[in-house]
Amino acid sequence: MRRGEVRAAAVVVRLRSPRGDKGEPSMTRGRIVQAAVALLDDEGMDRHPWAATLSARQRPLMGPNFLAWL
Repeated sequence: MRRGEVRAAAVVVRLRSPRGDKGEPSMTRGRIVQAAVALLDDEGMDRHPWAATLSARQRPLMGPNFLAWL
């Protein structure tokens, strides 16, 4: 940077407004896993495209390591 030059400030672009404090707990890995397992329980594992390509032997069991397998 030369003497007398002014650098432009960094521009912050927000895609959505910040959540603020709405009484929601912060996002944690545990909450994400619980939501994903609940979604799979509601829709059923067989509805997901990857499940159709695997034989029954290769499909994971619903358990604590299920999402890690994905």
